[in-house]
Amino acid sequence: MEVALGRGDLGSVAGRERVLEEVGPVLKTMGETALGFDELVRKVADRLDTDPSLVLARVRSAPDPSTAPMAEGNGANKAARPVAISLTPRETRERALLAMCLSDPAAGRQFIDRLTDEHMSPSGTPALGWLREHLDDPMTGLPRDDPALTSLITELVMRAESEPASEGAMQLNLDLLELQRLEDGIAAAQKAEDYEVSTRLSGERAQLTDRIAHAGVVS
Repeated sequence: MEVALGRGDLGSVAGRERVLEEVGPVLKTMGETALGFDELVRKVADRLDTDPSLVLARVRSAPDPSTAPMAEGNGANKAARPVAISLTPRETRERALLAMCLSDPAAGRQFIDRLTDEHMSPSGTPALGWLREHLDDPMTGLPRDDPALTSLITELVMRAESEPASEGAMQLNLDLLELQRLEDGIAAAQKAEDYEVSTRLSGERAQLTDRIAHAGVVS
């Protein structure tokens, strides 16, 4: 399990999915009543930035390594369909914002320019860099040697066709990403015992939270 977590690409949805495919059967072999099982499930969930219930669902749907696969057409029940790993809140917000920017490039350009790598997840950072240069024609010239970027840009373009785009919705998603950036900065400052930075960022977070609340958003 440690090997799978250590070598996996935890910064992308596809990478986290592959890790779950590896660790699911391992945890299933242990059995849910084994000592330390719950702790390992929580550990995997923490590393994948997802909910423990999702990891447990994948474990339960994983093939049983102790049972040989049965031949097709013998009437045996097929294995349960694996549970797909969900996007993190940051990935959900950044994709919504990028899709809206594609839907209305004239209004979206200002939001693309205000986003920084600190706002983005590891999987979203390359997409932001690409759209900074190709917002008006995102599908042209996509690198063939980067299937992850090509897949994500394609997804965003398709989503842009149905994503409601308004400056208010764009601003909300940007504010939520900024809130996440501030919370990450506060956590890092507290870990480094830099209380001056922590206090400053906490003040900025309070102001931003107040602005979001006054915009009619309920946390």
